[in-house]
Amino acid sequence: YDLNEHYRLVASYGEGFKAPTFNDLYFPGFGNDRFKPEESKNYELGISGDFNDSSFTVTAFQNEVTNLIQYNSAIGGSDQVAEAEITGLEFSVDTEFAGIMLGLSGSVIDPENKVNGKNPRRRAEQSFSLDADYDWSDFSVGLTVRTESERYDDVSNDVKLGGYTVIGLRAAYELGSQWVFRAKIDNVTDKQYATARDRSAGRYLSIGREVHVSVEYIPEL
Repeated sequence: YDLNEHYRLVASYGEGFKAPTFNDLYFPGFGNDRFKPEESKNYELGISGDFNDSSFTVTAFQNEVTNLIQYNSAIGGSDQVAEAEITGLEFSVDTEFAGIMLGLSGSVIDPENKVNGKNPRRRAEQSFSLDADYDWSDFSVGLTVRTESERYDDVSNDVKLGGYTVIGLRAAYELGSQWVFRAKIDNVTDKQYATARDRSAGRYLSIGREVHVSVEYIPEL
């Protein structure tokens, strides 16, 4: 619903369905052929604004999940959560300042296993991302900073994985009307972090610093 020329109110409702995978059902020593499909109901209410050089969106949501399938290290296999609920807030802001395009987005959630009050595994409660880009003439540069809070790797919330922040840089140069040179560095500080552990409690470490270089050809139409 358009409140006026700048603001819009948005509400939505949706239902989801996810069938168990073959491994969820039948993998030896891991699966359970009695698993039911996951089902979910999602409610959202948000407001957005659009101005000359800025825009924003803020959305509150509640996601109700039944029969959530997740790995349980206590039994060495998957199990089902009868009822889980994820409530939270998502936002994004885009604007221009001194010729720099800025974008900030993030989410704050409260995930809960309604049976025991614990957090479902591997769900960070806070995540944020900042983008900054500047163009002049044939050259452009950009920066991305992404951060996520700690999370639990097990259903009993005994194993905690630390939060992390990673930085990415990018640049591009137009070599002509049809050629563009691009370069980017992901995880500039070579940050080591993990968002999951294996069954022997070892860490699945993230990819470290990466450097990408490319030349792009854009044919004329």
